[in-house]
Amino acid sequence: MKKAFIFLLAFIMVFAIFSGCKESETGTSPEPTATPGSPTPGGSKQPAEQGPDLSKETVLPLVEEKYNMTAFWAYDTATTYFTDMNDRRITQYIEELTNIHMDYQIPPQGMENETFSLMITSNDWTDIMWMNDIPITGGPDKWIADGIILRLNELIDAYAPNYKAMREWSDVHKKETITDEGNIAGMRFVTTYPGEPPWTGIGIRQDWLDKVGMPAPVTIDDWYRVLTAFKEQLGKANSLMLPPTGFFYSSEFVSAFGVGKSFYQDNGVVKYGPLEPGFKEYLATMAKWFAEDLIYRDFMTAENNTTFWSVFGYDEGIISASHTMWPFCADGMISYNRVDAEKNPDFWLTPVNPPWRDENTPAGLSYVQSPVRDYTFVSTQCERPDLAVRWLDWRYSWEGAVTCEYGIEGESFDYVDGKPVFRDFMLDTNSDTAAERYNYMYMGDKPGWYLYDKMWETMANQNVFIAYETWQQAPHHQNMPDGLTMTAEESGVYNKNIIDIETYVQEYTINIMFGNRKLEDTYDEFISRLKSMGIDECIAAQQAALDRYNAR
Repeated sequence: MKKAFIFLLAFIMVFAIFSGCKESETGTSPEPTATPGSPTPGGSKQPAEQGPDLSKETVLPLVEEKYNMTAFWAYDTATTYFTDMNDRRITQYIEELTNIHMDYQIPPQGMENETFSLMITSNDWTDIMWMNDIPITGGPDKWIADGIILRLNELIDAYAPNYKAMREWSDVHKKETITDEGNIAGMRFVTTYPGEPPWTGIGIRQDWLDKVGMPAPVTIDDWYRVLTAFKEQLGKANSLMLPPTGFFYSSEFVSAFGVGKSFYQDNGVVKYGPLEPGFKEYLATMAKWFAEDLIYRDFMTAENNTTFWSVFGYDEGIISASHTMWPFCADGMISYNRVDAEKNPDFWLTPVNPPWRDENTPAGLSYVQSPVRDYTFVSTQCERPDLAVRWLDWRYSWEGAVTCEYGIEGESFDYVDGKPVFRDFMLDTNSDTAAERYNYMYMGDKPGWYLYDKMWETMANQNVFIAYETWQQAPHHQNMPDGLTMTAEESGVYNKNIIDIETYVQEYTINIMFGNRKLEDTYDEFISRLKSMGIDECIAAQQAALDRYNAR
């Protein structure tokens, strides 16, 4: 799946943040010592696919005579191998089934926003618009009011039984697929509840834990004792690598003090972490750890790739892994445990969850992948919106989901005991055969329903599920919902202030950690400046958006 995130996270002892991969490496890995509360390697089961009743069969073809439509397709991995989507076997097969010829207009990679804006400005719009990560300025309700996209409520009721059933799967699906004003503005990429397993999380050096005779740390005090033991007993000082911001992506560590690095909610009340007392505790703790040589001192300048590949697997054990890079993911944990095995055969990275304040006070923030994501819109220039909705709804049927995820029965997959199973060539990781695979795959990360059985199948090494199962246990009740939408006025106030505020928070955090400024002497000034920079107005905008979301 796509979904790159921005921050650099990791450490080897350590913290490592990983993003999702489509294919895992195969082979054997050394067996780690089991840690309390963590699954035993190989003990995981493939999660059963669950979901709403999608037994409603779509009558195919959708039309008797071939009908041409256009689609703005924000991104497609297959363009690396195919300049025209319609040259792919899977695209041709979907056309054969539906009798809809779709002219896919795919912008150059990295120019999705600009290309889409130019299309809107030209007033020559495609019938369908799949947005991927393109920002929806002002929100979908504004686009409906501006006459760019259609409200789909009535069309969904009439022509999209599968999508309608999918919306009823959970309260999250209901809220995330309707706007603040009650519009179904588009058809969204969905997964069954609770969604994807968490791709990112914390990893710690299990072999180091074994050497010092300590279990995996749970509380913030446990972490202090473990890091100190690494330093004093193993000579591994500076073993915690922070990202350049001074915060981990999903507020790991700062959440141990009951706050987030940015906005979070406390029983429906929006708060900004740096304003809260717990943030001061976090700063004091990190400054103490830095002064005691528990944190890697050059974390602000450590290079992603260079640091990772030059020292990973060596005794120093310091890396900086980018959250945006494919290998650094949950199944990448297995890969890490094989890097330079001959030089460091005892190396083992094992997953753990964010630290708690104490054994009775869990952290409330962790990485969660929403089960509802990207929009696909139908433009007001579409002459057959009913047909566009029916074409999209087929992708939410069981047949459509299997086709988009697995390809064509008898060519790229076969049914085994009633379940689709890839043929061997589809599981090959050889780059020389990539074009053959892309001929059939990667239609599924577009509008439709994602089948996780495919992901489980491609991960031949079951140890990967240690990470998934561990990270899924982390509480996340303080997370802000993904589907919040600000009004144009709220967005204006928020965007005017938030970048400067976040930059100031980062600078202050680093200065406190490095000892350049004294916390007790400057904290009141820090809070006052945040107020003068407009943080209260930003909180108000987030609160209004959350209130509307909860009222959906």
